Order: sequence, then C-alpha cells, then structure tokens
Amino acid sequence: VKQIADAKGRRIDAGRVCYIDDHGALASRHFINIASLGLSGATDRAVNADKRKGRVSAKALFFWRTVLEFVRYRFQDVRITID
Repeated sequence: VKQIADAKGRRIDAGRVCYIDDHGALASRHFINIASLGLSGATDRAVNADKRKGRVSAKALFFWRTVLEFVRYRFQDVRITID
C-alpha cells in the first residue's frame, strides 16, 4: 500500500462502454488502456468457446479462429459518443 501511495500518478485511458449484448439487453463494461469492437471481440469469443482449447497450441487455435471469424464476420452498426 505504501508503494502505491508513494508512486507518481500517470495518465491512462479509462472509460465505460454501453452496448446491446448478445441477448438484446442493454449492458455496460469499464475498460482501462484499450477498448475494441468487431472482429477482435468475435475472435476472442470464438477462441474461448472452442472445445479444442487446452488441447492444441494457443497460437494455432487463435490463428485458426481469426481466419474463420474473418470469413464469417459481418459488420455491425456502431455509434460512438465521447464526452
């Protein structure tokens, strides 16, 4: 705790995103330093749901799911509001 209290402050990117989830409900999440949408989110979801996770190389699985999601992905409407 002392180390945190004595540390110099620094600027970081932080925010909150509100969105419609996969079930059509309004949801929100907070983020620090990065927020992404679209293909990266679809790829992450596909990798996490893949039954081969843990049985094949993580790099190979991520590469394969990236290729599949790139072919399957359909762009979605996005509205960004910054205040």
